[in-house]
Amino acid sequence: MKFWLVVFILIGGTWVPGEEFEGWGPVPYESEAECLASKARAENLQAELRAQSPQAYAKRFVCEARP
Repeated sequence: MKFWLVVFILIGGTWVPGEEFEGWGPVPYESEAECLASKARAENLQAELRAQSPQAYAKRFVCEARP
């Protein structure tokens, strides 16, 4: 089983899966630990982006187990 890092983007008050936008599709990882490490990195980068550009879209990141 792989773990997929999935991004959701807040648009107009609704969380939209990133896969609906080019370049924002889920990324596979071989283990949950790898996915969680990438998730933490993405969250840190997002926090830095929002600190510099408060108007940037809010994003949340989720690791999902998929066959």
